[in-house]
Amino acid sequence: MSDSALELLETTVLSTGENCKVYRLITPTEKVVPKRVIQYVISSLGYDNYRKYVNDQNYWRLYYRTAFSNQGAVDHLYLAEVNGEFAARVWFAYSRRSGFGNFGNVYTETEHRQKGLMSILMRHCVAGFEASDAKMLCCSTGSKIAAASYVKSGFHLIYGGETGPLCLLKKELGDHFSDVAEKYYKDNKIVKVRPGTIDDQYDCDKILDKLAAMRANCPEPPPEAGCFVTEYRIAFQESLNGNGKVLVAENSMGAAVGYSWQLNLYGRKVTHVVLHPDCRDQRELMLNFD
Repeated sequence: MSDSALELLETTVLSTGENCKVYRLITPTEKVVPKRVIQYVISSLGYDNYRKYVNDQNYWRLYYRTAFSNQGAVDHLYLAEVNGEFAARVWFAYSRRSGFGNFGNVYTETEHRQKGLMSILMRHCVAGFEASDAKMLCCSTGSKIAAASYVKSGFHLIYGGETGPLCLLKKELGDHFSDVAEKYYKDNKIVKVRPGTIDDQYDCDKILDKLAAMRANCPEPPPEAGCFVTEYRIAFQESLNGNGKVLVAENSMGAAVGYSWQLNLYGRKVTHVVLHPDCRDQRELMLNFD
């Protein structure tokens, strides 16, 4: 048995005549994550405008370093290799606590586009989701082409239209994102406030963020000094670096109904609270960082 965490799923020949291999890597793992996978993912983070996405790129680099060292949530990475070189990838990850997760990091290297690689990867990715303990994956796109591709793979557009947030849902939870929202956010009284974990990024940044109530009542943006801390995942990464603390609030269903962070940014403490509108009167509960 191989000691490599990289699992070969398919070998095929593309319409171009090139040889293609499809791999999957799941973390945490007791096996060895090949250095070539780490080098590829860390060095190639699929954005054409580096300046615009520099913070997000740095986040993803830190995220994968954490995942590959088995300190993250449950990650599934699918890779297409053409003629011995990685050419495309797609990923999903989910919380072990809730089963809610995120789909994304979809990218095909420029020289390998229009070869059908993403269709192959999406087929394996959706099959992996169905076989996993994940219950729901969320993502968002402003591209009509990408959205149509995701819908074809089983996602649905949460608020209709041709772009925007999408959801891939297992039948046990219902047929639509609204079914999940109705079940898990029926009673939003805060029953627990606890330190945030890496798993909470999916509940906070994907599920909570995409609720209709949150979209209609967007919280105030962070103070100017913390403007780059736009999501839970970034605040949590800052807390890992020793720059402060992050808290998460749960309702009686165990769903995340809000989060708060207090970080040391630019020489001063900056605090920010994000709460479901039903919990606004309980804001003081989110300010105890001792």
